[in-house]
Amino acid sequence: MLNLLKKLKYLLYLGITGYLVYLLVGSTGCSFPIKYNLGNLDPRFELSQEAALVVISSAEKIWEDAIGIDLFEYDPKGKLKINFVFDERQQLNIDVKNAEETINQSESSVEEATNQYKDLLALYNQRLDSYNISANIYEQQMQAYNEKIDYWNTQGGASTKIYKELSVERTELETMYNQLASQEMNLNELGTKVNALAKIANITVDLHNTKINIFNEKFGTAREFDQGTYLSNTINIYEFETTTDLKLVIAHEMGHALGLDHIDNPYSLMYYLMEKQDLNNIKLTEDDIQTLKQRCRIK
Repeated sequence: MLNLLKKLKYLLYLGITGYLVYLLVGSTGCSFPIKYNLGNLDPRFELSQEAALVVISSAEKIWEDAIGIDLFEYDPKGKLKINFVFDERQQLNIDVKNAEETINQSESSVEEATNQYKDLLALYNQRLDSYNISANIYEQQMQAYNEKIDYWNTQGGASTKIYKELSVERTELETMYNQLASQEMNLNELGTKVNALAKIANITVDLHNTKINIFNEKFGTAREFDQGTYLSNTINIYEFETTTDLKLVIAHEMGHALGLDHIDNPYSLMYYLMEKQDLNNIKLTEDDIQTLKQRCRIK
């Protein structure tokens, strides 16, 4: 199967401001819990409010389970607003998914056409082998018959009994010949169908490769952009592929809301790229934990 050129990872970063730090971090540490609410949720994300809040809650728990403190709390009047802003970033994601679906369907067509061709070719070869065996038997029997005719001709003719035997043998050979002729005609018709399917399969493969080339030309270039941002008590989510992906993006921006900047560890939740974090088990690294404890003076 042909491999599709996938999108590269996207940047997650947006630095926190000094004003934010002033609000959250004082001489006595941080003020918890941070109360948040769900702001604008563009319907083009095809994500319900209930589903969005579930993902936000699971992102919240990544921090709270590791620290053991109630860091966030949902409040319809909370100051931290989480918005889902639909723009060209999520539209690109949708376009890529649609293009991939088209290519997957095309790949299925290639597989179907190829399998039909292979199955019919196998049947053709099977019948060709059977025809060749029958043809060899016919030729051997025909040769033996002709040798008998030549022998009796040198003897001045065959007896009535031998003549009858040779007549029966000739009739059997004529029947075999007619059967071979019918087999040959059917084999030629089947061969025509095999060639037609081969052409269809080749055309299908060519169309599939063309679609892949168009996909790579349109979407193959690496793009770097923010999937989410945080600024002034507002988290904006711009792009995600899956709810797990979304969970990581929100958790990262929540880290900024806690007053954290980026961390150099590429495995950290607060690393500026969504690259080496384990999406199957999203959790804080020791660097994430220690940075938050130092920022908020948590022991």
